[in-house]
Amino acid sequence: MAMTRRGVLGATWLLAAARAALAQAAWPSRPVSIVVPYAPGG
Repeated sequence: MAMTRRGVLGATWLLAAARAALAQAAWPSRPVSIVVPYAPGG
């Protein structure tokens, strides 16, 4: 079975996408602070 150019490019893209997904850190790595410009209670 011959590999087509589309198949090779698709496999390369999938491997690159998987590698990028594994390289990312867990987000968020610390608590997120939300700043609200209003006083409590309205």
